[in-house]
Amino acid sequence: MSNMTRLDMAQVPIVIRFGDMTLDFGVGTIPLIFLRFYRHIEGLNGESLRDAEAMLLVHVLALRADHDFELRLANLPMAQSYKSRERYLAKFRQMGIIFTSRVYYSRSEMERYFGVDNVPSTPRLKAQRWDLSALFLTLSLIAQDWLEGQQAMIAEWKAQGEQGHKPIYQLPDDYTRRVELPFDVAQRILNGEYFPTPPDYILNLAERICSSVPGQNDLVRPHVPGQVLREDVPPQNGVVREDVPPQSGVVREDVPPQSGVVRATYLPKMGWSSNTTATAAGEGGEAEIFRFFAQLAEIERKPTGAELETIRRLLTDGIPQDTIRAGIKRAFRTRRHTDGTPTLAQCARVVRRLHHRKHRENDARTTDCPAAAGESTTGEVAASGLA
Repeated sequence: MSNMTRLDMAQVPIVIRFGDMTLDFGVGTIPLIFLRFYRHIEGLNGESLRDAEAMLLVHVLALRADHDFELRLANLPMAQSYKSRERYLAKFRQMGIIFTSRVYYSRSEMERYFGVDNVPSTPRLKAQRWDLSALFLTLSLIAQDWLEGQQAMIAEWKAQGEQGHKPIYQLPDDYTRRVELPFDVAQRILNGEYFPTPPDYILNLAERICSSVPGQNDLVRPHVPGQVLREDVPPQNGVVREDVPPQSGVVREDVPPQSGVVRATYLPKMGWSSNTTATAAGEGGEAEIFRFFAQLAEIERKPTGAELETIRRLLTDGIPQDTIRAGIKRAFRTRRHTDGTPTLAQCARVVRRLHHRKHRENDARTTDCPAAAGESTTGEVAASGLA
């Protein structure tokens, strides 16, 4: 045991043990697809989820079915302040992963509470419904990309005689997937069902989605040509969630890519599609960028296939070469001495953050995009009490 290094210990499997009191308080259910892939989501405003922000969603998902706990934004058992939670919720709305609507008490409910002769003239707020359909549709698409990579890796492992442990595929560190709006959510956006109203860039996207689908104004959603059921991704927990429509079960071939960029599926040891903009950029641009990185890293060697693929993905996503160089330079300038020399994958993450920041600054100049205020009630399964 004394001969084991810190790296060895990091690879040792973890076994969990807990006492009876843990079971007495119950065990919540969190969709594993969220825990595994939320860090790869790219919001419609270019932002990503931080771990502290994701913890708010973990609390809501885990505690929503707890009958001994009334789910409110104000009383979530989190270390973050209420103002921080409001800020997180506003960011979720800007990203397009959560859309909220207000639920009011019915006339009969108000009569029971106040009495027939004392019913208020204005409705009373019962709850705030969080629509997470776009979040879980995007997660399911990320899971599909992971599944393709996993299947390719398993096939290679079997072809080599199944030597060693069964491999587990990992998405590239700089892999991101832009939020996809389900058609039903786009319809509800245009119908004004959400409060507060989503930003203009989300409204414009919803209009493009609905205008590209025939029959979008019908009360019953028509069959869409090209509709394909995704049966290759089983439910993560083996449970069909009736309260959340299976948005991930549809691949919309007639709706253009929402991010405006053709994203090829990543597979191990396979290049991107030849019709992407990476090919148009040419290998010259990739080589020049690597030489710039190598000069800062003080190395003299040819780029690996993975490094060229990282640069190619940055170019494919439309990031200018000047921004890529600025991001690489910033990664070296801001690193701590204890971190060592940044890898190209680490530089790519800095490049994407810099690119997203520039986009947000441009959007702020051209688009009225105020942060939506947080609400005091959350979830559709817990009533907040008469307001």
